Amino acid sequence: MKYIALSAARASRRGWIRSSPMYKSELDGGNSTSMIISFLDSVPRHVDSAKSVPKVAVIEDEEIQRACLLSALSRAGCSVWGVDSAENFYREALIAKADIVIADIGLPGEDGLSLIGHLTKSEEVGLICITGDGDPDTEPIARRDGAHYFFRKPLDINQVVFAVHLLWQQMNSQRGNSGASQRPWVLDVVNSSLTSPEGATVPLSQNELRFLKILAETPMELVPNSTITRLMYNCDMDDKHCLEMLINRLKQKCRQSNIPYPLRSIFGKGRVFSESIVCVGTAMLGRRRGT
Repeated sequence: MKYIALSAARASRRGWIRSSPMYKSELDGGNSTSMIISFLDSVPRHVDSAKSVPKVAVIEDEEIQRACLLSALSRAGCSVWGVDSAENFYREALIAKADIVIADIGLPGEDGLSLIGHLTKSEEVGLICITGDGDPDTEPIARRDGAHYFFRKPLDINQVVFAVHLLWQQMNSQRGNSGASQRPWVLDVVNSSLTSPEGATVPLSQNELRFLKILAETPMELVPNSTITRLMYNCDMDDKHCLEMLINRLKQKCRQSNIPYPLRSIFGKGRVFSESIVCVGTAMLGRRRGT
């Protein structure tokens, strides 16, 4: 634990990971052990240990960056392993399975783009690219070659962990082996209600219904808070107070109906409906993407 604490503090000072305000004071001169405890506690625990968990391989030549990613993913419930090059990945993959691969593009030897190109042609695997390269053309090339998610350094570790969670859900849904997630949530516009895959129904107010319709248009994708408030209240003001009140009421309704809350928040940046959902009773609400 002491090694990981010191590594995370050094990584943040070097700009390899972003510092959240919740533990900025510790990084500015406080205790490094308490900092990493705060960091690990902030990582969302999305993976249910009772279900299948993803096996994640991290290919990153910077040792401290690799250690931070492995620690956060392991804390979130993933089975993890890591190497420092594409060549070592190929050797390790002969005996260690990987459902999802997180690859740095600027690797020594064979680079990350070449690696994901090979993986895309072989067995089905989830691909996440990370890079410190500032070239704007890198992301479209990576996505063209098969990357599902793309992150630039310094990394927001929590967003990477969340991307792993979403990608694993999508892969399970496509494979047809995700249990209850095979049946989507149902947003009933006529009756103003939300029904879980297990059949439990939550009544919705008009504002709650409108909020969920915005998220349901792009399930498992981040919708910025500013976009939500603009579409809900027809203004550009980021009214976090009204949005938080609405979300708290919705959480309470889910608890009272004894169903899991299907939304996730990304550190105040936006909201995600984290499972499959269909909207019935009317056409989906059209919206423009952006902040």
